[in-house]
Formats: sequence, C-alpha cells, structure tokens
Amino acid sequence: MYLSSLLTLASGLLAIALLSYIIYQVKFHPLAKYPGPFLAKLTNAYAAYHAWKQDIHIDMWRCHRKYGAFMRYGPNTVLVNTVAGMKDIYGSGEKVIKSKSYNAMVHRTPSVLTIRDRKEHSARRRLIGQGMGDAAMRAHEPTVMRHVDALCEQLAPLDGSWSELQDMAEWSSYLLFDIMTEVVFGLKYDLIGSKAHRHVIDAIAIANIRTTILLYFPKLMWNRLDKKLLPASIAARNAFLMFMGKLLHDRYRVKPADNARDVLSALLKVRDVDTGKGLNTEQINADSTTLVIAGSDTTATALCALFFYLGRHPYAYQRARDEVRNAFTTRDMIRPGAALNSCTYLRACIDETLRLTPPIGGSLLREVAASGGISIDGHMFAPGTDVGTSIYAIHHNPNYFVRPHAFMPERWIGDDNDDKGEAETRRVQHKAMHVFSSGPRGCVGKSMALVELMLTMATVLWTMDMRPATGAAGDVGGGNPDSGVLGRHDPDEYQLFHGGITSIKKGPLLQFSRRRLGMVGVAGQP
Repeated sequence: MYLSSLLTLASGLLAIALLSYIIYQVKFHPLAKYPGPFLAKLTNAYAAYHAWKQDIHIDMWRCHRKYGAFMRYGPNTVLVNTVAGMKDIYGSGEKVIKSKSYNAMVHRTPSVLTIRDRKEHSARRRLIGQGMGDAAMRAHEPTVMRHVDALCEQLAPLDGSWSELQDMAEWSSYLLFDIMTEVVFGLKYDLIGSKAHRHVIDAIAIANIRTTILLYFPKLMWNRLDKKLLPASIAARNAFLMFMGKLLHDRYRVKPADNARDVLSALLKVRDVDTGKGLNTEQINADSTTLVIAGSDTTATALCALFFYLGRHPYAYQRARDEVRNAFTTRDMIRPGAALNSCTYLRACIDETLRLTPPIGGSLLREVAASGGISIDGHMFAPGTDVGTSIYAIHHNPNYFVRPHAFMPERWIGDDNDDKGEAETRRVQHKAMHVFSSGPRGCVGKSMALVELMLTMATVLWTMDMRPATGAAGDVGGGNPDSGVLGRHDPDEYQLFHGGITSIKKGPLLQFSRRRLGMVGVAGQP
C-alpha cells in the first residue's frame, strides 16, 4: 500500500513536471513566438527522427513552406529562410561559433570542420590553405585527369557500341574517392578498376547516418544508446575507421619525396606564419580524413546529380556537349584555363545542379556567441541559441528562384542585352546560393570541387555520347510520383538520402558510346 502510494505520487509529480516543461516550451520560452512542429519545440528527437529517415533537408523545406521564413526546429534552434538572415548568420565571424552539436562528429581530435573556437579554427584553416591553395591544386591536375581518363575507359566499350547500363552514383563515388585519396595521401586505391576497396563507400555513407542523428540529438549517446539503436551504423563506422587506420599506417611507412605533392606531405611541412608551429599527428590525421570524406562524397554527389539532369534534359545535354566539342579539338587539350572557362553553359549546368540538389542540404548550425545576442534579419536572438539556414530550403525558395524545382541552367547566364529586371534576378539568385557556405567557415575545397566537376564532365562529353535508360530503369534516381510524399514525388528531381556531410544515392542509369573520330591522331583518340 505504501509503495503503491509512493509510485502514484512519483507518477503525479512526473506528470506535473512534464506538463510544466511543455507549457514553458510552448508559451514562455524566448523562442516560443516562432512557429514550428510541435514536437520540435519540446525535443531535438524530432530532428533526429528525420535525420534517421534521411530526409531532414526535405523536412526543413516542408516546414518553411508551412511555418514561414523563421521556423523553430528544436527547443533552442531557429532556422531562417531569407538571404538577409543567411548573411547575418554565416557572415558574422565574430558573433557566432559552430554549434556544440558538431562535437558529435569529433573522433579523438577536432578537424578543421568541427573546431568550434574561432581563433583555433582560423589558425588551422590557414595551415590547411597552404596545403590546398590554388598553386597546390594546379599541381594535382595530372592526378585528376588520370583518374578521369580511367573512368572514361570503364564507361564505354572500345568498339564504339553502346555500353550496358552504368550506375553513375557508383562510378562518381569511385572516381572522387580515387582522386581524393591520391591528392590527400599520395596513395592509389583504384576503386574504378578494382572491387577490392569499394566497400568503403557504403561504410562512409551508413556510418554518417548515426553522425547526423547525433548532430541533432547528441543526448542519444547517453548510456551509449546510439550503439543499441544503430548497430549497422556503428559497424560501418568501425569498418571505416579500420580502413583509415590501415591507410594512415601505410602512408606513414612511406617516406615521401622532397617534391611530394599530396596534401598530407604539405601538412607535415606547413608552419603558422605567426607562431611557427605546425600540426601534430592527430590533427593531421583528423584533417586529412575529413578532406577525403567531405571532398570525395560531396563532389561525387554533385557529379552524379549532374549526370541525372543532363540525362533528363536532352536540350541541355546537347548544348553542353556541343559547347565542349567546339572548345577543344583534342582530348588532351581539356585542361583548366581559358578554353574550359569558355564553357559557360556547362558551368551553368553545374551551378543549377548544385542549386537544385545541394550535396549538403540541411542546416550548418551556428551558436550565437556575442554577449549581447545577434540580430538576424531584424530578429534578435540571445547567446546560446542555435541558428542556421537550410541550404536545400533556400535553394528552393520561390522568393529567390523562379520555378525553383525546375532545372534551368539558363537562369545563370546573362549578356549585355539583359534588362535591369533580368540582371537583378540573377544578382538575387547568386546571393541565395549557399552550396559552399560562406564567411570564415566557407568550404576550403570549393575551387578544387568546381575544377573536378568541369574537367570530368567536359572529358566525358568530348569523349563519348551518352543516353538515359528507358522504362523503369530510366526512373532510377528521381522521385516517385506515386509515393505521395511532398519532396520525394518529383521524378525530375534527383533524390538524396542525407547522412550528414555524405549522402546515399542511386543512379542515374546511363549508357555510353565512344565517339567515332576517324584518323585524328593519338592525342585526339577518346
């Protein structure tokens, strides 16, 4: 009887506490005035659920459609879907820092991606910049082209016939992983030519499902609940860490030449211009691993999405193909420079792909750090509040993009005959593009990613013809109009299943055939 009374009392007190918490969060919390999903006001488990479903970028977009430009997406989180707000958040180097949630991505030592302290990040980024500057990237051009050529050799038969269906999500991942492991570590894994290490691609993607969930709901690590709830993701993480451990072990066993060009060699040598200090081994390992993961998967995502949109839009494909073939008379001429820069329509196709299917579509959260708070597009937020902009949501905001779900490369191309309205429209579009983030935390690998995309697609378009699959195979990669799920229903939009800084994707399925060039000499052979 006594025990029963105690349980009844405890249950009553718990119910009162829970009700009090709900009332406070909904009515009296400083962020209570901002609309958003009811559960999101109470717990970050709401965001974690959509991270688990791998549709968090789409859910953020749906929520903005329902709740407006300022939307509460967690008990202490507000997402902002305006250009002015985005600029206030990501351009405020002195007023915000990376959210505490980034600690979930740290393994042993923070990398340049996860460092929260502004000064420490600035110093580390400066050192990374020495290893990934424009001069260093120019030195990697032969490496990039060698792997692109290897891909082309795999895609189309030598006899000029059409290939079997090729899954470009897989080939894009193999290509970029091969490029980045050689650029960063100076090691060759040849995922393009061999199946031996291809499992690492799936391991990275599956492991990052857990990472994304913890990014939004770090309390899931209490009593290691993440291990119990996400065993497959934990197993994939362990497999990847084992692979990286062997990779680093193999790399450190090799004494690099004095003129070694890989990024890790550069990181071993660089010194801060102010302090004279370099990076220790754990910092180098953290940064080099991050560069491989982020640099390979995000660019691979952009590349297979580009294949998808060119396959779905014959006019865009033909115009980009003809532009490239008119710009270069031989395959060997395809190099960074004026001729490649003249391929403005191809670049517009890349920009439109990055807008329509940003490789990282969620929100890069920032914590308000200024003692007096920060004004974001006219709204004041107190210190400790997490704020951010969903890249996918702002890229699909009709206030900034006409027909935001349509693939329209022409929206990025202007000329001297444009009227003021057209010029203003393009100016607004450029301001709303956020695929590489901006400000002091902007993507350090932006230049390299764009060069890789331009070189790869220009080489493919020059070297061979391509065509999409027919029937059900031609639908792979697009949305399902029969699903009824808003954001997953458009067959002409490439679908990503997000896992933090990586994505799971499928397709498109394409066929390739080598161009018949006749007797044009060895340099012109495809």
